[in-house]
Amino acid sequence: MSIDATLVRLKSAGRLVPFLPYFDADESDLRELLMLPGLHQWCYESDRKKTLDYKANVQAFLARYVKGKEIDNEDYMKSWAADVWELRVQLQPKRENTRIWGAFVKPDIFIATHQKLRSSFRRQDDWDAAIQRVIDELAALDRSLHPIKSSPFANCVTFKCTDVNS
Repeated sequence: MSIDATLVRLKSAGRLVPFLPYFDADESDLRELLMLPGLHQWCYESDRKKTLDYKANVQAFLARYVKGKEIDNEDYMKSWAADVWELRVQLQPKRENTRIWGAFVKPDIFIATHQKLRSSFRRQDDWDAAIQRVIDELAALDRSLHPIKSSPFANCVTFKCTDVNS
């Protein structure tokens, strides 16, 4: 089965949910950000004003990717071992900086699996566990899903991107 057919099947079954930000009349989705249902729910849940504002900022950060805005592989996202990525949601106050983890399975198609606050990474084992979780979650979705090579960055994002490593 092709990667496209696999993604359609997983979306139809509700195992992957597209992140669809609010669009202005002149905007559309140029890249695809798919999420596990629990992460998608986390992006939209809030129970108080502070959480509502925080989640709105997370959504705006993720919308940059979906809407095809300029992104880079240093401040916006960073690649790790096994071609796993973290989206580096840099918010204020710094203690609330969130990392959303996932991998590209095709150019311009990112599957986000989970999130953690940056402050929860204290040892190398914490980073290794986050990376392994992405690999495990992709395998649990479908054994044919594998991260594509993260270098060069153009393998992953095909337009409006800056590769700081080139």
